[in-house]
Amino acid sequence: MEKHVLFEPRDKKKLSTLYPELKDNKDLQEFNTRELLFCWYLGCESSPVYDRYVDPKTENEAIEEAIKKCFKPLDKKRVSEIKKGIPKDIQKGIEAFNKYNLSLRVRSQRLVSKVLSNWEKAIDVDLDGPEFYEVDKNGDTTGRVDFDARKKYIEMTSTITKNIGDLITQAENGFATSIVKDEDIQVVGDDDSFTDYFHDRN
Repeated sequence: MEKHVLFEPRDKKKLSTLYPELKDNKDLQEFNTRELLFCWYLGCESSPVYDRYVDPKTENEAIEEAIKKCFKPLDKKRVSEIKKGIPKDIQKGIEAFNKYNLSLRVRSQRLVSKVLSNWEKAIDVDLDGPEFYEVDKNGDTTGRVDFDARKKYIEMTSTITKNIGDLITQAENGFATSIVKDEDIQVVGDDDSFTDYFHDRN
């Protein structure tokens, strides 16, 4: 079993430092490290408290847990504001995270991986192979090089070479998703989330 996580908090760095695309979201730009993490906890569908937050019966419980995970004693003024009713700026931040679609990103990541695999198969062709020689009407090779076929192949490889760098960058970090495997989930204690586990492990 695998669990995909979006914008996973990996260390003490600000989420927008780990995932630069968040810097472009105007509803997230003004938050400090702890406020941004709080918005992630309540707004990101893959966070450990999200399901409880969107359930009216456990909403307050989720807010309390997110407060404990994200804020420090020096943030008591901000925490007091949140407990009285989530401020508009924080609400916008939560909604901003909620708009990021995890399943779409996972699908896109798999698609990019498939494209890379197909490109590899397309390039892995022997220029001296039969597909680069002309054939007669019976489908037998004539022994003459099919220069048009070779030209098309070279043009294709040139196009792939020009674009492969961008595709690799996308595959490596363009979707902000990561995977928590079953064995990782199992070692997390009852009182800890998988995110806490990653914090401790890293």
